[in-house]
Amino acid sequence: MKDIIVVCEVGITTSLMAKKFNELVEENQKDISIRSKSTEEGQNYVKSEQVDAVLLGP
Repeated sequence: MKDIIVVCEVGITTSLMAKKFNELVEENQKDISIRSKSTEEGQNYVKSEQVDAVLLGP
């Protein structure tokens, strides 16, 4: 499984983006996990977990 996080300052706007990405993942039956994180959460997450991609939002 691929693990992707979408990061922005607070994590609110990227939560909408992650939701749409997850809808596309489900429609296309891909093995991808996409999560939304705030900047601080994202920094801590990549230190403790293996992440395949980090996408930056506004």
